Amino acid sequence: MNFRNYLENNIVYLDGGMGTLLQANGLKPGEHPEHWNLSHPEVIANIHKAYYEAGSNVVSTNTFGANSLKFQPEELEEIIKAAFENAKAARNQWE
Repeated sequence: MNFRNYLENNIVYLDGGMGTLLQANGLKPGEHPEHWNLSHPEVIANIHKAYYEAGSNVVSTNTFGANSLKFQPEELEEIIKAAFENAKAARNQWE
């Protein structure tokens, strides 16, 4: 799908704050939320799914702080891959 074409005839609804929902699900202060892509994939997927159910048609991956300053290259790749898998799982559950 071409996003520009989609915008011509549709309204885009984005998801909301991932961090606050992760905290509500037990994310501890100082803990990297991106690690939850690997350690708590079901929580991440359920948050994404809840946004789809609320009407979002654009859901962002849990990668806000995923960068090479924070993570080693191998770990960063694993985190990002898991983030996409979690978002896909949520979309597939919702559809």
